[in-house]
Amino acid sequence: MSLIERAKRNPTWLLGILLAAHLLLISFNKAPGKPDLWIFQASFLAITSPIQSVLSHSAAWVKNGRSNYFSLRDSRMENENLRQERTRFETQMLDLREKVKQLELSKSQTDWQSTSSYRAIQARVVGRDANKLFSTVVIDKGSNDGIQKNMPVIASGGLVGRVIITSPFSSRVMLLTDERHGAGAVIAQTAENRLLGIVKGKDNFVCELKFIAPPDKVDNGEQVMTSGQDGIYPKGLLIGRIRKPDNVTSVTPSVVEVDPSAPIGSLEIVSVILIPTDQLRKAITELAEEEKKLEPAKPAKSTKSARSAN
Repeated sequence: MSLIERAKRNPTWLLGILLAAHLLLISFNKAPGKPDLWIFQASFLAITSPIQSVLSHSAAWVKNGRSNYFSLRDSRMENENLRQERTRFETQMLDLREKVKQLELSKSQTDWQSTSSYRAIQARVVGRDANKLFSTVVIDKGSNDGIQKNMPVIASGGLVGRVIITSPFSSRVMLLTDERHGAGAVIAQTAENRLLGIVKGKDNFVCELKFIAPPDKVDNGEQVMTSGQDGIYPKGLLIGRIRKPDNVTSVTPSVVEVDPSAPIGSLEIVSVILIPTDQLRKAITELAEEEKKLEPAKPAKSTKSARSAN
């Protein structure tokens, strides 16, 4: 069938062919106002430009999203590294502070040893009695280090207590706040007026001082020292200060509370004074032996006198 006959039978088909031919002829003409651009090129650009714009914006969005993702991931990694670095610096700072504290404690006790005639050894507190009735701590030095029972123990502030049990590598120390503990004490108000008494342990990290001869009054904050008369502690160790004295005008105070000078509740480093008890009691022991020598011998009963009496 020829094209003419097909066109006669199907005018729509003929119209389509004519429109296509017309568009083809038009496309070979120059675009108005754009001599370098053909009409078909302008038409193609008009059709594809929106698609290209959408694709371009989509690609830019994907690119920016990817860039933001990697940037966010890098920021998170950097933040995590900074957190770890900060934690490491904080740990180092705490460690340095602890070392400074230990050095200060050690220096204060070393300074005391330099001014004292007694030799001492430093020890670290490694255990504490959890029982409220009895206050003791365990230190990491023992008999292998020359520590003996009843040796005095001090800290940076003053007297801590005395050794009650020793082993080769550790010792148990009874604190002066223990109710079983006692120490001879003195308050040096003046050179002529020295108040003697006994410091006993009490609860809540407090001691009490019982005077041998009650004074007229005592002032708050007065220093309490060891008297050196109990045969355990040498003279002149700081025990603490008077707290809340009973200054009633009609009654003389017989018992006052004492705040320990040593940090009893937070002991970390202590010093054990390497002075045996027999050395402290040497003068008393020698005097007792001399007194025994001076005692007259008791006469033995005569057998004959006993018989005659019968």
